[in-house]
Amino acid sequence: MITEQLAIQHIVSQNGYQRPPHFHDMNEILFHTGDDCTLYIGHETYQLRSGMLVFISPGTIHLKINHEGEQIDTRLIHYPSSLLNALSTPQTNMHLLFSNLNACLQLPPESLHMFTMMFNELDGDNKKEDSELSNILTLGSILLQSARLFRSQGAVQPSPLTTTDKWLLPILEYIDNHLTEPFTLDDLCSRFSISKGSLCHTFKRKTGFTVISYINLQRIRHACVLLRNGYSVQNTCTLSGFASIEHFIRTFKVFADTTPGKYARTVAQSKGLVSPLNVCHAAEYAHVFEDEND
Repeated sequence: MITEQLAIQHIVSQNGYQRPPHFHDMNEILFHTGDDCTLYIGHETYQLRSGMLVFISPGTIHLKINHEGEQIDTRLIHYPSSLLNALSTPQTNMHLLFSNLNACLQLPPESLHMFTMMFNELDGDNKKEDSELSNILTLGSILLQSARLFRSQGAVQPSPLTTTDKWLLPILEYIDNHLTEPFTLDDLCSRFSISKGSLCHTFKRKTGFTVISYINLQRIRHACVLLRNGYSVQNTCTLSGFASIEHFIRTFKVFADTTPGKYARTVAQSKGLVSPLNVCHAAEYAHVFEDEND
């Protein structure tokens, strides 16, 4: 029996997806039919055009930027990776294809109408008796047709985030690979022989983050993985590079709108349901959280 659920959104307002860089602890499919805009996925940049389909894996930091006055029409599906196992067959392994995929697909004109119809079939309210099953079957069709297009035409090629500032990529990689170690902004400047002003200015312009915010979000991303795998809050704090449990809990709440303990309990109790955390804006899935005080 399939027990997983989907979270479905249709974004048409300027503020609907305009937010700081963030990540989810679930898979995301983004179907964009509005004006051209910019999409950041990890350390790569895409120029998002109407008729593009975007696949984002759990834990991947991303940001979609719509500029003032642009038409916004974006449909989102969030679903747990475990659902891909239920939709797989021995011949078509959806989990292998999509669980860790970060890619954009430009839909050809002959396929755009079909995908638009499929996304129109999705019921975000789940009010009908069979809407949940219908949504899962529609997701399966979207994934199957997407897999065929990836095989026939390939993915859209991104541009590196650091094309004009190549010195920034080693700094990003250093942070990503040393999250469990204590280091400061001064340590980074000394290691990479750069002034604090240049680092902070370019880092914010290129990533949308301050350096410290990026470090903290990456550590929270790592902490979410550990908590989902059953680590205690105390051990997660240490293994995520936080100096104290108080700092860890305070930072986790800033990014996730909940505490590490409550997050761990919610994941443990979900049993295949949509994991609620959308880091930086968890309130969008507030209905999934239980009413309890930590």
